[in-house]
Amino acid sequence: PSYNARELLRLFGDVVTSPAFDREDLDQVRDELIEEVHTLPDRAADLGNDALWAALWPKHPWRLPSYGSEAGLRALTPSALRDW
Repeated sequence: PSYNARELLRLFGDVVTSPAFDREDLDQVRDELIEEVHTLPDRAADLGNDALWAALWPKHPWRLPSYGSEAGLRALTPSALRDW
């Protein structure tokens, strides 16, 4: 709602200018995403979708797996996210 717009802009500004990534929160989310990568073979629709995008756009970033890779996810650290 518009009456919260000022607070929303302040919070958005804080996130943009001073991003913070709690290590425990990041570890939890990263572990959940790695689990998604591990269970991908059990989800035919997601597996098929990734294969379709890879076939349609072989040189475009859209060809990459939607959940990323375990190695890529493990490389996510608070400092890597801040640098990005």
